[in-house]
Amino acid sequence: RGLNVFALSESYLFTKEAFRDYRNHLTDEGLLLIMAHGMEEALKLTTTAVEALQEEGLSVGQAMDNLYLLGSQMMPYFVLTKRPLDENQSALMHFLAHAPMFDPLYSYVPGIKQEWSPPPASASANGDVPMMNPLLYNLAEGSLTLRKVERGLGLNFIPATDDRPFFSQFGFGPPGLVLTILWVSLAALAAAVFIPVKRMRTCLAKSEQSASLWLPLWFTGIGVGFIVLELVLFQKLVFYLGDPSRSLALLL
Repeated sequence: RGLNVFALSESYLFTKEAFRDYRNHLTDEGLLLIMAHGMEEALKLTTTAVEALQEEGLSVGQAMDNLYLLGSQMMPYFVLTKRPLDENQSALMHFLAHAPMFDPLYSYVPGIKQEWSPPPASASANGDVPMMNPLLYNLAEGSLTLRKVERGLGLNFIPATDDRPFFSQFGFGPPGLVLTILWVSLAALAAAVFIPVKRMRTCLAKSEQSASLWLPLWFTGIGVGFIVLELVLFQKLVFYLGDPSRSLALLL
């Protein structure tokens, strides 16, 4: 997992397709439990699960009945169920959400009515504190749309897919460092291609021979074709070898 701390490192563990496979393998009493690293990951796991269940015909509210979160700032627990929680299970999870190791403000349990209470040491009439996470409850009740959660909170909570398996990408668009490397590489490529071409044309002109760009373009085409094939094979080998570094090493 060490390779996947980068935003554009591929991981097929937390895609919509993977979630559907996981849930289909559960028994009626089965649970998929994932310990996230921060609420950002927990929210993205939630949107991924909801979209996966939507593809199975469930509404957003019904999908939210099949999951719960026991939250904390550092390591919240995300749980996907095979069947909606019954009253006894919801009551137990509600009790656990208030245990010392969890924070109810980061938690969500279906079947529990959201309540608001005045904050300690405050006489403000408008400063009530929610019992549990209001964002997730609003999503479950329909007062907040899934699109708003995925795109409107300043972070990218759009679920990863097998075609775009970048679960750790919480920004929109490629990271700035990747763009910087891209432009520097393009500048170096341009210098490597056009400077020799310019010199070749100059030498041919001095020798009164006709200068042609077809030869360097032909070699450039070979290089581009090789890179395209390499990228496709790199993607496929990850499935068989399970690790991007092994795939890259074998392919090279």
